[in-house]
Amino acid sequence: MHLTKTEKKVIKKILLPTKKIAKDLVIEPSTVKTHIWNILKKLKSKSRGIGLIKAVRLKLLKLEEIDIGFWDENDIYVEDIQEVDLSKET
Repeated sequence: MHLTKTEKKVIKKILLPTKKIAKDLVIEPSTVKTHIWNILKKLKSKSRGIGLIKAVRLKLLKLEEIDIGFWDENDIYVEDIQEVDLSKET
């Protein structure tokens, strides 16, 4: 199994919204979608989450390399952790 350099960058951020990945990597969202499609095809996966799990199992990346981002209590992605109300966490 081989991932390109850009695919490796994308898979580390695959749990983030497409627009956020594009912004971080300074590429177009459509390019991100193409990379994700290629990654999932190589990993024989239908979802980002399962693809990520397979990539970790295949040792294509380490857990600590994954950027999971920040999600608020309504499951909406936010740019800054300070925008997330952690007092509601259980």
